[in-house]
Amino acid sequence: MQRKHWKNYELMLQEDVTKKKDIEQSNLGGISTNIHERGKAQSSMQSFVKVTPTFENKLLDWIIDMYQPLHACEHPSFQEMCRSLNAKAPLVGVSKLQNMISNAGVS
Repeated sequence: MQRKHWKNYELMLQEDVTKKKDIEQSNLGGISTNIHERGKAQSSMQSFVKVTPTFENKLLDWIIDMYQPLHACEHPSFQEMCRSLNAKAPLVGVSKLQNMISNAGVS
């Protein structure tokens, strides 16, 4: 059909594109696909975003709760474990933990 009836094929393609746009528009619930208007529509998503504690805060909580020495975070096996869970996990040292403790007022 594409070779011999190229005019009909082009019309069919245009109809398909129009149908897909209509379907996308109905799936979006009337949200515009325009880039500038999309940012406005997505700003309402902030109410669904859950703020989670950072890795450093959870590490500090664990060290304090489990009475671990601060230098436990610098042990190679601990760092390997963190990297196995998330390759982008920050490496936290003793000095960072000490600063966090002093800033939080934890004794």
